[in-house]
Amino acid sequence: MKRLFFVLIIGFALAVWIAMGMHYDLGYVRISFGHWLIETNLWVAMLINLAVLLLVWFITRLVYRIVATPLAVGSWMRNRTSQSANTQSQRGMLAYLEGNWSEAYTLLNRSAMKSSSPLVCYLAAAHSAKELGQNEKAEKQLKTAIEFSPKSSFAIDLARAQIELEQHEYESALASLRRLHQEKPKHTYVLKLLRGVYYKLEDWDGLVTTLEKLQNLKGKGNEESARDAYFNNLAWQKLFVGKTDELLNRNQIPKGAEELASIWMRVPDKLRFSEPLIASYVGELSRLGQFDEAESLLRKALNKQWCDEWVERYGLLQASKPAEQLICAENWLKERPNNAALLLALGRIASRKQLWGKAQQYFEASHRLQRRLETIAEVCRLEQRIDGSPTALDAHYQELISLMDLPPLELAQGK
Repeated sequence: MKRLFFVLIIGFALAVWIAMGMHYDLGYVRISFGHWLIETNLWVAMLINLAVLLLVWFITRLVYRIVATPLAVGSWMRNRTSQSANTQSQRGMLAYLEGNWSEAYTLLNRSAMKSSSPLVCYLAAAHSAKELGQNEKAEKQLKTAIEFSPKSSFAIDLARAQIELEQHEYESALASLRRLHQEKPKHTYVLKLLRGVYYKLEDWDGLVTTLEKLQNLKGKGNEESARDAYFNNLAWQKLFVGKTDELLNRNQIPKGAEELASIWMRVPDKLRFSEPLIASYVGELSRLGQFDEAESLLRKALNKQWCDEWVERYGLLQASKPAEQLICAENWLKERPNNAALLLALGRIASRKQLWGKAQQYFEASHRLQRRLETIAEVCRLEQRIDGSPTALDAHYQELISLMDLPPLELAQGK
């Protein structure tokens, strides 16, 4: 509206100016070209020039519209198609997030090429196809994604490995992750996925190696997470058990101490004296009959740090020199006179030395401090060994039943 008003004002001013000019002087214009001669006044010539200019402008605009219309129609069609594809891809992603794999695959596969984010659509479609058990279609989507964006091959292969993990295809996932690890050895997320795969496959050597790489990337000063600590302890324990089983199956028990020690030396220093690893290592040495090595290790560990579980195991070791065991344990008792686990261990060592009276004193002292089934069982065995009378076990038998919290037993009624 303002523009129209402005144009009218200018037009009116121009008309007034022309009228005043014509009233003042019409002017004279003469144009000669070959045999042609045109004579007119100035104002008519100016109107003719203005008309010609308007005609040229009109023809130019008309030609532009004729040429531009197909292009505009094509652009409109492309925008409309793109909008439709984006709408479909959005519906497909919603179906994907809802776990509606069939609808998700159909929508994403149809709209991926014309979508504003085709790579995401291809990967989601591949995952959906995998969930439907259509492995060939999933592989086709992944290959199409790589063809569409070759520079994103690492991300696509990583997505492939994650899909394989979710489908519990651990062998395939391991192969994919190993390739990715070779490409980027310091990629933390790849190492974390490898950690999970090795755990699922029970590849304890691979798990240990991966955990070491993860810790090196974090830095030696950083504490490992609770998950990594769990995996570390579990992996080393499984390695001890696996080596012991292998030695027993091959009947190579004499080499047991050396081969287990070779694994023990690989354990990181910060884990070497952790409670579960010491207990596991000592247990496997005992399975191989290497009691002296187990006793020496436990003695050193207990002198360094105290653990009730370790001292109980110490009492169960049938080392070749029980007298030295007894002296060592009695020295610990001077510092821990009221430790029930230590007293139980002392009773067991004294029993092996056939020091019945001393063993009984230790067992009874441990029992007074802590009522445990193991202690009662040891007292029962010892009293039967000393007395030989079944009646000596009656009181401990009743106490054993009460500790086990057994339900009442109804006696059969006589007829």
